[in-house]
Amino acid sequence: MRQGDCASAERAVNEAGGSETHAFLALVRAALLLEQESARRGADLSRDLLQRYPQGLYLEPSLGARILLALALFRQHQANLARQMMASAVRLAYPEGLLRPFLDYGRSGAPLLTLVLQTSNLTVEARFLC
Repeated sequence: MRQGDCASAERAVNEAGGSETHAFLALVRAALLLEQESARRGADLSRDLLQRYPQGLYLEPSLGARILLALALFRQHQANLARQMMASAVRLAYPEGLLRPFLDYGRSGAPLLTLVLQTSNLTVEARFLC
């Protein structure tokens, strides 16, 4: 998925038993839905993951699901909610120095990160992530 091969990622999720059985597969499915222009379904799945695993998934922090939810909301033209979710993700990521989750979503996250940078009350250090 991170290499841009959505077809192979979807095939792997289906072969592994689907997103209903494993949280990590659900996170991949949410990213696939977002790439396939199904922002509402991707947002629903991301919300579900954050509710079921508020402390993060096994070997995967919840930060990825937060970023996916923010991007899905942004694509649904819910800019204020998306900005709040992304600002929250930036604030959570900064103390740990987590930059990679933001880079994983590449160019699709840039407009929302720019909006967060321009409109959110972030510390000078946290602004580095945007």
